[in-house]
Amino acid sequence: YVRGCSARINMLISQTDDKKLRRKMQKAYDIVHTSQIQSNPTANKYEMEVLTLLEHIEEAAEMNNIESADKALDLLIKVANKRNSFV
Repeated sequence: YVRGCSARINMLISQTDDKKLRRKMQKAYDIVHTSQIQSNPTANKYEMEVLTLLEHIEEAAEMNNIESADKALDLLIKVANKRNSFV
């Protein structure tokens, strides 16, 4: 979870031109990258949600849909923080 998501978010950061979106991606990267690697069944539910949101963000960024990516990033940050509270 940690390595895969971090790498995907880092790639998105390098491909994004929008400064506000890039800052938010950096925040998401920091939260995911500094997460504990260990997981548990409760946290697994949130990890799957983060992965789903990350796919949505990648698609939105590819289509240059800044608003959709921004909203999904807000939710990803919230879910990743929730995941971290369970590990």
